[in-house]
Amino acid sequence: MGLAQNDVVVRLIEDEAAFQLLEEPWSQLATVAGARPFQEFPWANAWIQTIGRSGGRQLRVATAWAGSRLLAVLPLVRRRYFGVRLLEWIAAGVTDYCDALVDPNADVTFTLLTLWAAIMARRDCDVVRLGHVRSDASVSALFQAAQLDPWVETREQTYFVPIRWSSGEEWLNEQSAHARKQAKYDLRRLAKAGFEYYVWESPDAYEPLLEAIIAQKSAWMASKGLGSFLGHPNGRQFLRKYVAAVAERGILHLSAFRSSKGFAACHLGFYRDGVLYGYMPTYDSAWAAYSPGSAIRDAFIMWACDHGVRRVDLLRGVDSYKLRYHPGAESLQTFVIPHGAIGKACVSAYRQRYFLQHHSPATVITQ
Repeated sequence: MGLAQNDVVVRLIEDEAAFQLLEEPWSQLATVAGARPFQEFPWANAWIQTIGRSGGRQLRVATAWAGSRLLAVLPLVRRRYFGVRLLEWIAAGVTDYCDALVDPNADVTFTLLTLWAAIMARRDCDVVRLGHVRSDASVSALFQAAQLDPWVETREQTYFVPIRWSSGEEWLNEQSAHARKQAKYDLRRLAKAGFEYYVWESPDAYEPLLEAIIAQKSAWMASKGLGSFLGHPNGRQFLRKYVAAVAERGILHLSAFRSSKGFAACHLGFYRDGVLYGYMPTYDSAWAAYSPGSAIRDAFIMWACDHGVRRVDLLRGVDSYKLRYHPGAESLQTFVIPHGAIGKACVSAYRQRYFLQHHSPATVITQ
């Protein structure tokens, strides 16, 4: 049954104490809406308590209620970027898919317009930057209804593997002769070196595996001269806090090739509603000759086939290793919306610089 529009009450959350009170209603809403892990309370909460406390960030979380029932959340945060007052998603720099969260029984367009109006009524932002928005995102309803005409700053791809095999062995046998031979060769060599494929289950301690993931990913990023949220002073604590929360909720998926020598390769993912999200695969460079990166991805896809998973989501990024799985693709976009004269001038100048760089990827605003 739909809800009458005059039954909706909007509350703007601007401090951590008020935000903490959202845990139970937010979790109930996430269940009803079939939210992805990135739209659940533990993800936002872990970020707010770590990375979100830096850089002068201020919460701007618009919520819609019908009595004590939470209907929708538009989770934004405000900060200054080179003097510009910027609104962006909570946890924008660590999140693959960003979106509002809306009860399916609510009027999505009306609810989001109401939340947007509450945010804009604060009159304390110049630019709104909403990144990593999927084509099926709830927030897409806002753009047309509010006639925002956002500038599409970036377009990206996200990849997924629909699971149609009843077992990992069946999946492996359907790969090309070369891919099948290589996968078996990699797995055989790792086994000969003493490594077994391990999937974490409670009550095993997850901390050794998580720390290996952090160390391996940080080392790999440093070797490539790349930045990562793990380089932020609070980045590692964000990941630790989030993993601790979801380990209790049963959606944590950790796996590795392990032996008495340590971990040759690891994977941090999340499993919810039949979807395995491949968030952070890593490997130890000391074992690079054994192709552990490829092996860990093959292994968790085979695990997915063996355990009735319907989709493996490889998340955003055009990485060559993803293409070898012949994945499906979906689009992600980053929308930039100026607000007021200063915002229009800033976005205009930024767009000119962007196009002068011959359409090269724009500088990403990170943590």
